[in-house]
Amino acid sequence: MISIRPKWAGGKPVALRELLSQSDLITLHCPSSAQTRGLINADSLAITKPGLILVNLSRGDLVDSAALTAALQSGHVSAVRKLRETAANLAAMAVRGDELPNVVNGVGQ
Repeated sequence: MISIRPKWAGGKPVALRELLSQSDLITLHCPSSAQTRGLINADSLAITKPGLILVNLSRGDLVDSAALTAALQSGHVSAVRKLRETAANLAAMAVRGDELPNVVNGVGQ
């Protein structure tokens, strides 16, 4: 179970799937471990709301960069911040002349 906010602030523990499906903004603040690597992947992104904003303040390997790049290209994810590996993939897209998705603090608009 993951708590949206502390109980004293009116939050309640919810399953990760429920949290992902209800969030407009997701921030990651966890260490890289066997349990967290690839936490954000094609399956988890598919259940998020369209227009999701993702902020990764953790290690890059928590996010599947190929899945995130696809979600950015499709418009399902509207912005992303501080994802170094994703930024590298997007830079390669720019070199190839591919259309770039919206990325904050990256190579997009």
